[in-house]
Amino acid sequence: MVKNPTVFVFDDEISIKNSIREFLIEEGYNVIDAISYEQAVTKINEQFPKTPVNLAILDIKQTIGTKFLPRSVKPERVGFALAKKIQGLDNSIPIIFLTGFEDMQGEADNVQHFKFFTKGAGTPIGNPDLMRKTIVEAFEEQENIKDFNKDKICIKHRDGKNFIKYVISISDIQYFKGERSTTDIHVKGLKKTFTLAMNAVSFYSKLCNTIENQGISNTFFKVGNGKYANLDQVAAYDSSAIYFDYEVSDKNKLEINTAAAHLLNLRFPFVRTRRD
Repeated sequence: MVKNPTVFVFDDEISIKNSIREFLIEEGYNVIDAISYEQAVTKINEQFPKTPVNLAILDIKQTIGTKFLPRSVKPERVGFALAKKIQGLDNSIPIIFLTGFEDMQGEADNVQHFKFFTKGAGTPIGNPDLMRKTIVEAFEEQENIKDFNKDKICIKHRDGKNFIKYVISISDIQYFKGERSTTDIHVKGLKKTFTLAMNAVSFYSKLCNTIENQGISNTFFKVGNGKYANLDQVAAYDSSAIYFDYEVSDKNKLEINTAAAHLLNLRFPFVRTRRD
């Protein structure tokens, strides 16, 4: 885990902010905190460049001092605005939303974040063990974003209660696809699809950039919206799917659109196999 990690905390209720701050300090974390959007932005601009921040815990609604908010920021969405500002500086920082309003979860899904919790006895604000566990998981999954090495990537994947660390050669990736809140990666030999929710957009972007920089982009072919297949791993394809072995299995196929099938047929007519 990160040594001497720093956590940024925003909550406009001083008692809640202070209780989170005291808990984090007792756990050995450095803390930067704020009770208003204005104060939070000042600290983000001034302190983030000097002090690497490893996690942000953000309230969503600001109910105190709202007259000082800029017109572009609505009181009920302050946490979302701060999350986007933080990710503009470093999009590998995990965001935990902690709010008293459960109905905000739908909107939270449109903002890249690690966890969403409501305040209460059964949530991190009232459950130290859950808070401890959530923070450790955020730090562990954050390493997925940063641990790219040459032609390999590192994925820490939760298996039950434990994390298993996989070091994967990019050339062994059969396909990957990025959606709004997840990135799926299917790897040769493991018969496993890794679904990453934490910082999925950043991971997807960095994987695309790594493939491009390593000069192996010519083996990865875009086969749909956000979908890339490794042509060196393709066993066969038809008008609707790519297959990565000759066994017909939903686990080893990637659905494609007709335009991608047409382009594949132009580039690799000899690969296509009719599957009855």
